[in-house]
Amino acid sequence: MHRRTPSLFSAALALFILLLFATPGFLGAQATPPVPTNHVRIHYFRPDGNYLGWTVYAFGDTTEDTSNFNRGPVKVTGQDSFGAYFDLDSTSAAQNVAIIIHKGNVKDPGPNDFLDPAMQASSTCSFGQKLLHTTQLPTIQ
Repeated sequence: MHRRTPSLFSAALALFILLLFATPGFLGAQATPPVPTNHVRIHYFRPDGNYLGWTVYAFGDTTEDTSNFNRGPVKVTGQDSFGAYFDLDSTSAAQNVAIIIHKGNVKDPGPNDFLDPAMQASSTCSFGQKLLHTTQLPTIQ
């Protein structure tokens, strides 16, 4: 009886399937990492999905660079199923972190938003909405 040896294609296909099911996020659907210590996370949703050039200017109880509004300085930290998120460094006893989400001189939604890291380590903001929310908002399709 003649047995056929597995082809290189079959072996590669089997390995791909194994990795697909054994490694969550293998194809980009990664879980959002936890908020780092002494940071606040701002989730930001844009209906167009374009986060290029959008930054957060943080001030108040933060250790971020506050010297230049137009350059941010906080760029997108990552993206998840909601949209982009920014991790902002806050002081250890922070009670009032202020943020402006902007792209150059265009603010969204403007003017300033404030959060208390002791009450909320993570907030969400959707394009054009004037409030930060403590729970993730549904995305607009």
